[in-house]
Amino acid sequence: MRRALFLWSLLLAALATAARAQPITVTGETLKGTTLDGEAIREVIGDVVLTQGDVVVTCDKAIHFLDRNDARLVGDVVAVQRNLTIRTPEGFYYGDERRAYSNAGVELDDKKVVLTAEEGEYFFDDKIAIFVDSVRLYDTATTLDAARLLYYRGDDRAVATGDVRARDSVNTIFADSLIHFRQSQVTYGYFNVQIQNREDDVFILGERLEDYRRQKYSVMRINAALVQLDSTVVADTIRADSASATVVDSVKVDTLVIRAEKLEAFRDSTNRYVAEDSVRMRRTDFASRNDRAVFYRSEDRILVVKLEEREQPIMWYETAQLLGDSVVVELRENQIRRIDAVGDAMTASRPPDYPQRLDQISGEEMTMRFGDDGLERVEVSGEVKSIYYIYEDGAPNGVVKATASSAAILVEEGLVSVVKLYGDPDSEYHPERLARGAERTFLLPTFEEYREPPDKDRLLEGIVLREPDAPLTLDRAVAEEEERRAQELRKRNEELRELQERKRREDERGDRRDDKRGDRREDPRFRDDPRRDDPRRDD
Repeated sequence: MRRALFLWSLLLAALATAARAQPITVTGETLKGTTLDGEAIREVIGDVVLTQGDVVVTCDKAIHFLDRNDARLVGDVVAVQRNLTIRTPEGFYYGDERRAYSNAGVELDDKKVVLTAEEGEYFFDDKIAIFVDSVRLYDTATTLDAARLLYYRGDDRAVATGDVRARDSVNTIFADSLIHFRQSQVTYGYFNVQIQNREDDVFILGERLEDYRRQKYSVMRINAALVQLDSTVVADTIRADSASATVVDSVKVDTLVIRAEKLEAFRDSTNRYVAEDSVRMRRTDFASRNDRAVFYRSEDRILVVKLEEREQPIMWYETAQLLGDSVVVELRENQIRRIDAVGDAMTASRPPDYPQRLDQISGEEMTMRFGDDGLERVEVSGEVKSIYYIYEDGAPNGVVKATASSAAILVEEGLVSVVKLYGDPDSEYHPERLARGAERTFLLPTFEEYREPPDKDRLLEGIVLREPDAPLTLDRAVAEEEERRAQELRKRNEELRELQERKRREDERGDRRDDKRGDRREDPRFRDDPRRDDPRRDD
């Protein structure tokens, strides 16, 4: 046993000797040998070249510690190993570890990435770089900033921590930590993650991100959120000095907020976002609760579907509540124009002045059409059942229960104005004396209790939208967007006012010329002058 231990010790000693078997060599213009604290050193100055195997380092000055096989390097330090180059004003080279270190600002370039930081070290044999403090990594597609970064050259992998930001031509990713694979262009983000799409003004937040850049696909998990800011300029037109001008009243920022446990982004030709699991959505007067929603950004369309053995999606628009197995919402210019519900569709609405009176209609399919002032028409087909209240000159006047194969309902100012029934229609009227106080008895069999929609302020709790250079709260983001757009229009109006003022001054000068001509025509001194009517005589 002792013999085996002795042989093992000899083997370890031999390996240790082999590890130091390749000493560094240092050459230069001048060399001075001395001792420092009992340690032999050589000071080499001018065109210094340090060599160890395939590692070559050049600098202005080197202090070579002979026993330690180390060197301190000063002045324009450049370390080269095949296609790898490291630059720094000064640093250290540790021969036994084949490691370079600097805390004076360092740059690494391996023809694939460029890596910079205030402090960094590189292990030449393991092909690992450890950079800290103001770290930045560039490659052909991505710029990555972090407080600390490990770069594994062997598998083209970067592990970044501390206020991480990764940017490409379209997206910016923020995270507490991030793993980026350069070759495959796959990125994983962890904790306080946010991905921003600058083309769509879309922000996706969550705790875990997988981003597949080449596939144009991202997925966010755990307390995920999507925020989209859309701006609409609200303006009046005035007329001044026969020239029209646009004066800005305000800039309206319409925010779409979606919260879910999982959010997917497909940046292909469909340009869609898919939310799953406990989905809550809010956009101005529109809201929804469901288990799966698809937002088609290019088409400005939202699809909500019922998952198997799950509750029906429920949606709200202004005072109307809508249910259906699948619902499609079409938007135009940030306003809802149409809603289509298929499969056990039902809607209930309550007028603001009579919230206890619920107008209801159900059928297999339903289409709601909207104008600039809100809901205008509802079309229903397939075993239609309805309950709607009658008003005369704005006053309640009973309730009607009706059935039909299909129906069309016209709405004015939030109240049912006309009901058209088709295909074996049947209806019964209940006068106001029977309807008043008995509203809870006039409910359809499939009626779902009117619920409150998701509150936008609650959905926005905890959300902070970040910008490339500084943290940014949602309120500040909205304010800055408003201000930017308002400034553009103010600048346009100022230019227009300058043109109007210039025209006014020109008109005034023209009037003065006309007055001057008139004065000369009346002056006796010019009365006999044959040129007195010549306009060129103004001066």
